[in-house]
Amino acid sequence: MWNREYRFISLGIVVLAMLTTSPVWAVQNYKTSSYGGAHQIWFEAEDFDERDPADDSSFALSDEPGAFGRSINSVNSSDGNGMIRYTFDISKAGGAGGTWYFWGRVINPSNNSDFMLVEGHPGDPVPFTMPVTGLTNDHRGLEENAGSAPDNWEWSGDNHNEAHTKTLKNGENTMYFISRESGARWDVFMWTDDPDYEPTDEDFQNAKVPVQGAPSNPSPASGATDVLRDGMLSWAAGEFAAKHDVYFGDSFDDVNEATVPTAAGLDVTSFDPGRLEFGQTYYWRVDEVNGTPDKTVYRGGTWSFEAEPYSILIPGSTIVATASSSSNELSTPETTSNGAGLEDNNVHVITAETMWFSESPDPEPWIQYEFDSVKQLDAMRVWNSNSGAEKTIGWGVKDVQIEYSVDGVTWEILAGVNQFSRAPGSPTYNQYDEISFNGAAAKIVRFNIQSNWGGVLPSYSLSEVQFSMIPATARSPLPASEAANIQPDAIVTWRAGRAAGQHTVYVSADQDEVADGLAPSATSSTNSIALSTFDLDLGQTYYWRVDEVNEAEAVSVWAGSVWSLSIADSLTVEDFESYSNVSPNRPFQVWVDGFGYSEDEFFPAGYGGNGTGAGIGHDIWSLSSAHYDGDIMETGKTIAGSSQSMPFYYSNSGGVASETQRTFAIPQDWTLGGAQTLSIAFSGQTGNTGSLYVKINNTKVTYQLDSANIAIGAWQVWNIDLTQIAGSL
Repeated sequence: MWNREYRFISLGIVVLAMLTTSPVWAVQNYKTSSYGGAHQIWFEAEDFDERDPADDSSFALSDEPGAFGRSINSVNSSDGNGMIRYTFDISKAGGAGGTWYFWGRVINPSNNSDFMLVEGHPGDPVPFTMPVTGLTNDHRGLEENAGSAPDNWEWSGDNHNEAHTKTLKNGENTMYFISRESGARWDVFMWTDDPDYEPTDEDFQNAKVPVQGAPSNPSPASGATDVLRDGMLSWAAGEFAAKHDVYFGDSFDDVNEATVPTAAGLDVTSFDPGRLEFGQTYYWRVDEVNGTPDKTVYRGGTWSFEAEPYSILIPGSTIVATASSSSNELSTPETTSNGAGLEDNNVHVITAETMWFSESPDPEPWIQYEFDSVKQLDAMRVWNSNSGAEKTIGWGVKDVQIEYSVDGVTWEILAGVNQFSRAPGSPTYNQYDEISFNGAAAKIVRFNIQSNWGGVLPSYSLSEVQFSMIPATARSPLPASEAANIQPDAIVTWRAGRAAGQHTVYVSADQDEVADGLAPSATSSTNSIALSTFDLDLGQTYYWRVDEVNEAEAVSVWAGSVWSLSIADSLTVEDFESYSNVSPNRPFQVWVDGFGYSEDEFFPAGYGGNGTGAGIGHDIWSLSSAHYDGDIMETGKTIAGSSQSMPFYYSNSGGVASETQRTFAIPQDWTLGGAQTLSIAFSGQTGNTGSLYVKINNTKVTYQLDSANIAIGAWQVWNIDLTQIAGSL
């Protein structure tokens, strides 16, 4: 396509931020299971996506006795010079993003380890090119003695060292082994979200091969807890589905064996189950129904989730406990709120150091608990003093007045409660008192103690006190508090308070303004708001708070916690990472040039060119081209961290300028976040001549630096002052 008279410039990125991409090929053969109520995905080592080098020089295919299929041997390895990659989808196993644990079925008697990385896991470098650098001992995987030749395969991974414990994202994840040592043999890999699960050969054999055409990726994920009562159920449709039959209920057997759908013939991949019961476990199944003529039914698996509880425990770490006195430096009031001495099944031990004891005498005994903010209290659990001598001495609190306050000034007495039950002084004590607050608002709860169960010594004691609250305030912000690189027009969300009717959102660069409710605010009727509402600046840290409002409630406003986020330093207009050799993602179909493009299924009208001397992309079609049968995009000359740049060929023979143009389908706002500079990275080649310019909304801006720079092969940045551009940006 291009003749030798053409000049060449690579465009690396427009504006400052860069995104990186890598190709994805998902493992095709896998199994799933739910042993222990958790989620597992299994795949064999020979089912890799890619090797680099592509031959058997680093990770060789072999046929080992006792393997379930072919195995992989790490051979001729040296640090970072070989890579093998696997992409797997945890949603196929019903799992969701979070902490997962890796196991491998191996023969590795000499603990010959290789580096194991996962894309997106903190601290794991992404291996774009060999050799991979930045690897440490913490990246070593399968580093334990396991198995022996010729056929004694063992499962390795029970130490859950750093390389075996990874943060996986929802859906597809990509893992890499990078060569380090020779001698290990791998047969099967397994990921699970249960740290206590240990795989066996029998488990792998009994794991299920997913049915082609069945639904996947349930939302909420199977096994999820704390699911909103008013949410929707959704899933990813099977590839052949025309209709969907949904089965839903609170019995696994009923749903798993049902033949009459709860909802039949749905056209959408979502279902509204109605308002759920607090704390109830539900089961659901989706059968995918093929279109005509056969209307084959692809049965789905039975998924489960648990609805949110009515109230949630207030963490003891957020409660400050104080008292009128303490008998010693060990038996302090903090021991009653930090879980000290509390064991499984709500059993409290008899060790005195895990309880609070007042001085003796203490003429006006009291103990109080202060929360980090006003809470809507549901209930309180009280474990009375349970020391080994309790039956004899009776330090446990008997008669008591319970007060609560939102400010420490005005107090209310909790009616109907004036005595705590006596503990037996037994190591099996788990019969706590549960006292209802009926949704009262409180920041401080105080016990005014009037007597103990012994009636002899003027000293008083408690073992443990727990509080549960109705979640009335906003929580679980997305992005999470302290998140960085947030776009100034991003939509932020939160989990709404239980009775919220509307939401008041405060945002400011001044944390105190937000905390005091004096910051600029906006009202939202949903649990989300666009940051563009507040006209935020690039590179600035902001604080935000959501107050939940319902004028019909006794407490009409529940003030939220103060969260923070940092706005990105720049906005990416174009990073050239999404283009490929395949339509509709060829670069010249977006950045049009003088050659145009032919019609196809995506562009039925084709395009005859823009009448200039520009050519976008390498010529991969001409036999004489140096890029024949290669990549349209430039992959050898890129900015650090990028995988490709866009070639721009030009020829101004005959006085015709060379231009490439892009019209954005969605209008851009280049003033967002107070942006004032457009940055373009470019790299030229020896022999280039001419002048470089850019048109923005038909306003021409000419490159003012040395025009000879376009003949320099190094990457350079051209900064354009947008404040000097006339018209709307």
